Amino acid sequence: MSKTRILWVGDSPTLFTGFGRVGREVLTRLHATGNYDIACLGWYYKGLPYDTTALPFEIYSTGDSPHGEAVLGEIIKQREPHVVISLGDL
Repeated sequence: MSKTRILWVGDSPTLFTGFGRVGREVLTRLHATGNYDIACLGWYYKGLPYDTTALPFEIYSTGDSPHGEAVLGEIIKQREPHVVISLGDL
């Protein structure tokens, strides 16, 4: 059975914000089930190294904008997610 592909869009799980913490908790728990292929477009993430043992999924940089408007379409084409989840303030 193939894994459900999830793209999470919100504060980077590498950040110590409320939304970053929610992302860390939800995504690491989903990953632990073995049922999901997870990627994240991490708002305000600029591509710095992170602990892939603690955060065992790919985090994409937002590029030149804090929310990644310019890269979102390309990430969707590349990852072909079944589900896109966005968490943040409007």
